[in-house]
Amino acid sequence: MVPSKDGPPVVAEFSERERAEITEALSGKYSTVVLCWPRRHGKTVATALIILWRFLTRTHQKMALVGNNEKQAIGVAFETVRGILEATPYFQPMMSGDSPSIVIMADKITYKPAKNEICAYANNSTALYGYKFALAQVTEYHAAKNNKAFDTAASATIDTEGGLVLIDSTVGSRTSPLYKLYKDAEDPESGVYYSHIYYANNDDAFANCPKWISLQALKHRSRTMLPLEWAQQHLNNWAMSSDTLFRPDVMARMTADAYPLDLDGLTAGRGFMSAAALDRAWGDSSHGDATVTSCVVKVREEEDECYYVVDSSAVDGSTGGGIKANFLRYEHEYKIKRAAFEVYNAQDVFNWAQTRDYDSKTISVNQNNKAAACKLLYTLAFEGRLKVHPSFTALIEELAVFEMALVAGGVPVFSHPVGGHDDHVLALAWAIWRLQDVDLNSYELHGVSCHAAPVMSSACILHGGTVRPLCAKECRSFAELALMYDQYVERAGCAPLSLLDFYRTKVTNIGVRVVNR
Repeated sequence: MVPSKDGPPVVAEFSERERAEITEALSGKYSTVVLCWPRRHGKTVATALIILWRFLTRTHQKMALVGNNEKQAIGVAFETVRGILEATPYFQPMMSGDSPSIVIMADKITYKPAKNEICAYANNSTALYGYKFALAQVTEYHAAKNNKAFDTAASATIDTEGGLVLIDSTVGSRTSPLYKLYKDAEDPESGVYYSHIYYANNDDAFANCPKWISLQALKHRSRTMLPLEWAQQHLNNWAMSSDTLFRPDVMARMTADAYPLDLDGLTAGRGFMSAAALDRAWGDSSHGDATVTSCVVKVREEEDECYYVVDSSAVDGSTGGGIKANFLRYEHEYKIKRAAFEVYNAQDVFNWAQTRDYDSKTISVNQNNKAAACKLLYTLAFEGRLKVHPSFTALIEELAVFEMALVAGGVPVFSHPVGGHDDHVLALAWAIWRLQDVDLNSYELHGVSCHAAPVMSSACILHGGTVRPLCAKECRSFAELALMYDQYVERAGCAPLSLLDFYRTKVTNIGVRVVNR
């Protein structure tokens, strides 16, 4: 007997889908079973019934029910198991009399004839060491800060015939340990069965929710809960419940343009500045981390400044030679003026970079610096000012799942999902970080060198006049201006400015001015 929506206990009922999921989970093919169902769908009741089934039909079963946190020993699952035993008439004779066969205590339930016991434990790996379990159960694993307690309890079942790990939980952030199990279940050799019941949208949830859930109450919750919480708790949808930093529409806009990757084609005479950055991993990283160099060109476009990713490359073996080769290429092809290196494991490359012709700085990868860089990355993407070429697939894959979470005090933490990586993202973030304080001109003229007579030069556009003199054909400075104007006209559309207005409003002379007197 299980709790009902009206109060009095009722016989447990599951839908065809849930029964099929439970049947497959208990087929004997799996050592880890995850019931990942939406809230109030009966996953904890199903878990409790599985525990009681083994408790009453097998012998020498020591079962661990792990609480939700380190302080909470009596978790939801233990209370549910105890409630089912106490509410089911069949078990009453077994729990009464002078010598009951089933004894319920504060944190333990024993079945003496079968030598079975169910014990409640805090979510603390230290408290779980040294035990041998036939079954270990963990509730709401998505909220676990780490997987230490889970790993300890799960390892205690491997030397028991039919040892089983049970987890009941909704989805959560893709940085949670639960997401790793979700991905592990894709491998048929993993021994993980992941029962995932979810809804694609609100209409799906309203049409197919269990009969014991009030449809009116569910609709009310959909209107009053934050979208992220609603998606996590009631839709149980990984894609919608994870707080990814870049929404699909932002990703689509950011990666839509296959812009030129050569500097001349990209800038088309406009003002620019380039920067590069390094995110370095150990050469033998056990986590599969990569060493990545990134190069970004900041270009002035009308009233905005846009950031174009022109390279995002992994360096095989994390070798210093490979890293330096990339930076030498950035010098030659993109004329980088600034560079950033994480303090971690990059001192040798930083020392070398200080001998080059660009400004190099190290960045301490602490929570504040990382948050500031990632916020800037998000702002640029949201405003449509960050452009990622479609060919940078590794970077795009990391951006699509990069997440933000709030910890105590509302501090944002940015990270990759469990089992994922963010090396390309962080290299990009540091490169952009080095360019944030750079102000660019729309078009830059690299000096004016005039050899015409004063009467001629005073009328020239380059000297404040209004005409294009005959000597413009032989003038290096005017040829540079004319090239920039032609590039501007190609981009301006149907109503470009005149050459005079273009020079007066969009061109800045950043060089020296030489004229005849």
